[in-house]
Amino acid sequence: MTHALTGPEPGGLIRRLRARPVSAWQHGDRIPAARAALDDLAAAAAQQECRPVPAVPDLGAHALVDQLEVLFADAARSGVDPALIRRLTDALATRLGVTA
Repeated sequence: MTHALTGPEPGGLIRRLRARPVSAWQHGDRIPAARAALDDLAAAAAQQECRPVPAVPDLGAHALVDQLEVLFADAARSGVDPALIRRLTDALATRLGVTA
């Protein structure tokens, strides 16, 4: 079964997340969802480069968008399949309630 990608592109997701107040991260499981996405992005980039998966430090809710932006860029720069990056973006957007 093919899953239609419905969320924003990584850059669009980042822009939408930057528009939210830091307090918005406290709702539901937004912080754990973002942390899981950070780990997935770091793992994908590391696998692509045949290197150990780095630990992504917890810098607090105020830094989550910056961390996501950097790790999305790292994944793309590492040659991670754009379809995988898009699936990770879509999954995170869905978990965070961000629509296209």
